Amino acid sequence: MNKLNRFRTGRDNISTSEQILSEISQLDMQIIRQEQLHRDAMMHQERLNFERVKHEMTQKEMEYSEKILNDNETIQTIKYNIEVFKSKVSSIDAASESLDRKVRIDTTS
Repeated sequence: MNKLNRFRTGRDNISTSEQILSEISQLDMQIIRQEQLHRDAMMHQERLNFERVKHEMTQKEMEYSEKILNDNETIQTIKYNIEVFKSKVSSIDAASESLDRKVRIDTTS
């Protein structure tokens, strides 16, 4: 009887050990799944952050491009105004020279 009890106890111990190992294995699998879910969530968050930053940079790029275009238009307007001013100065210089010649002619006559 004693041998039978030890056999049963040994068998129960083996069964319990196998059950414990099975539970440990299941817990390991759960940990691995949780770690994967965490990594997936972190990667998703990183992608969202990247997309947000990319969008912000695109917005800034558009703003700077628009500012550059506006600045270029302003520069072109200033250049045009300078040319108009030069033209007017030339006209005034020509009129002044013409007037000087008339005055010289009138004073010499």
